[in-house]
Amino acid sequence: MIVLRQYIVTAVSIFGQTLKTDSFSAIIKKFLKEESYKKAVSLNFLTGSVTSLTGAIIGGVFLIYFSDYFVDVMISAVLISLLSAIPVIQKTQRVNENRNTFSGEMKSVGLFLRRISGFLLLAFFLNGLFISIDTYSSGLFNLVLKANPAYYTAFNMAVPIGMMVGTPLVNVRYFKMEEPAFISGMIFIFAPLLIILSLSKFPTLDIIDAFTIGLLLPLINIPLNSRLIKIIPGKIYGKISAVMRIFVQGAQPAMGALFNVLAIGISVKTVFLYVGLLVIPLALYGMSIVPRFFVSYFSGI
Repeated sequence: MIVLRQYIVTAVSIFGQTLKTDSFSAIIKKFLKEESYKKAVSLNFLTGSVTSLTGAIIGGVFLIYFSDYFVDVMISAVLISLLSAIPVIQKTQRVNENRNTFSGEMKSVGLFLRRISGFLLLAFFLNGLFISIDTYSSGLFNLVLKANPAYYTAFNMAVPIGMMVGTPLVNVRYFKMEEPAFISGMIFIFAPLLIILSLSKFPTLDIIDAFTIGLLLPLINIPLNSRLIKIIPGKIYGKISAVMRIFVQGAQPAMGALFNVLAIGISVKTVFLYVGLLVIPLALYGMSIVPRFFVSYFSGI
């Protein structure tokens, strides 16, 4: 029964996070100028990292030192979030004269999705493989490394700290140029980082590895997310965003279920090794897809 409740809570949490992400990107598209997209996405990425870090610290402290109050703290955090969420109602006027027909909009949606199908495929598998860290990190530290809970807390803190360090770099010098080859190279580096998790016998090394992964995430995600906001036509932005969210986020439960099944027959470290090896061909595939993703041939949709 407890496990079922955890699944329900996780489902609600992911649902809320998805709505938040979609809404924020739509607001960026609607109210900001194109040259401000990247800064807005960077700020959103940074605040998300701070939130993750805060949650890891609070959760770790209460789990280690005040475990009897852990559930109470979680419920209190949820209530505070609900009370602080103030909706803003916007009034929009529809112009019937220039409104596209439903069939015309769906045709545009299909055309756009077909043009970025290669990128969607890459995002699906990378997002799905990355969930292995969330799925197995607890088992890695508790069952394999038999480490103190403080190490697991530090591991969970390392990724958002790395993201906080990496986010400002996106707007600095070479990183600011959004070179497709550089982004592809960052994806390729993920493979050895995941392989290190599978081979390492030292919790400290895994924590450093997690920090490096967090450092790379904004260097990859911020330029790609900014580019997506820029190239998706405003008239079909909501439909495109919804389809992409379903497709890409759908990789997480699918891969999560697969990883859970694999863990029954093979060790956690072996799964990490396989995931790292799978990232290599995906990264090579990304080296051909990402440059095409940055080519400006979307304006005719």
